[in-house]
Amino acid sequence: MTHWMMFYADRCFLASVKKVLDAPILEDYPDGEKVLQVNESRMSDCAIGVIACQAALEAITNSYFLIGSPEHNKYDALSIRKKLETAAQLSGKSLVWNLPPWTDVGKLIAVRNRLIHYQDPSVALVGSEGWASNPYPEFIPQQELTYKWLERYYQAVRQAALKVAEWRGIDGYNIEFLKTEDYKIIMYE
Repeated sequence: MTHWMMFYADRCFLASVKKVLDAPILEDYPDGEKVLQVNESRMSDCAIGVIACQAALEAITNSYFLIGSPEHNKYDALSIRKKLETAAQLSGKSLVWNLPPWTDVGKLIAVRNRLIHYQDPSVALVGSEGWASNPYPEFIPQQELTYKWLERYYQAVRQAALKVAEWRGIDGYNIEFLKTEDYKIIMYE
């Protein structure tokens, strides 16, 4: 018997982020709060997670264009922001970037762009007395690349993808993984 083997990159990206989020190392504080320790290896996990979150959202959005439009190729060259806005417009909806989940999606896009597109690695010059040459830098890795933010990005991607699916009239099997977080990467049909 012959079967199609299907590989789902979007689910692969989300599964990798979920794996990072499910296994953080927590430090117990006296008040019972669990706080994540910040170190470079965890920041690198979060940086990869940011990239995977945006890749997942773009892969999902692209697949929904493929399912819902015979002219899906014309959307390939658009930025992810424009693809999301186009999905809303084609459905007679509006995407408001300052409302959830779009606020966190917008921040995800900005952080991902900061990581992917070359930027001067100098964030600020910090003196031993605590002063900084740039007291309000646009990007502070210790604040942007945290499990807290990665969790927000991950949830925002799932919510945004469900919204795009709703706009495109897609339901059932094609979105169930977003609700259950059961990421079957390879399937046979």
